[in-house]
Amino acid sequence: MQIKSVLLVFIGGGLGSILRFILSKCINMNTFSFPWATFLINMLGCLLIGVFIELLFRLGLSVWWKWFLITGFCGGFTTFSTFSAELLELASMQKVLILTAYAGGSVFFGVLMALMGIFLVKQF
Repeated sequence: MQIKSVLLVFIGGGLGSILRFILSKCINMNTFSFPWATFLINMLGCLLIGVFIELLFRLGLSVWWKWFLITGFCGGFTTFSTFSAELLELASMQKVLILTAYAGGSVFFGVLMALMGIFLVKQF
């Protein structure tokens, strides 16, 4: 493993985490019902992953860009751990319908957003 790859993931992850923090404070719609901030950030992250995948493929960019943009930035920006914690919180509050909508919607719309990102880049 090269130090360059570690640094690229580190810098990308830091930037993604900072942006996630700022956006979550701006959205701040978690009213102990549906966790909108995490959901919207994860959906945007899925869209970005789709865009980055297609751009990397189309432009023939090196693996360095993949590590920086996908592993680093999108990995730091999206948050499976917060998603999991919010599901557990909803379960402890016995909000089964919201929990189901959040979990199912996150998976369904996350894949849809990634496909949309690929599609958008293919249009140009």
